[in-house]
Amino acid sequence: VVYIDILLTNTVKENSIYGRAFFRIVYNFHCLPGVCLLFESVSYYLHKALREDFQSARYSLKRLSMNSIP
Repeated sequence: VVYIDILLTNTVKENSIYGRAFFRIVYNFHCLPGVCLLFESVSYYLHKALREDFQSARYSLKRLSMNSIP
């Protein structure tokens, strides 16, 4: 969840290219059983954050991560 917060902050406050690159790094190093689904869902919320509302996307990601990771 910390990685996701950093990802969203960098994407929204700096630029989307950096955020997407960071997402790929996080995905590659954390694609473990049960966690893959979480990171596959991140791209949806990333686009939501860029297009709509940063706080709403962050809240959704935190809720998703709590439901996905034991």
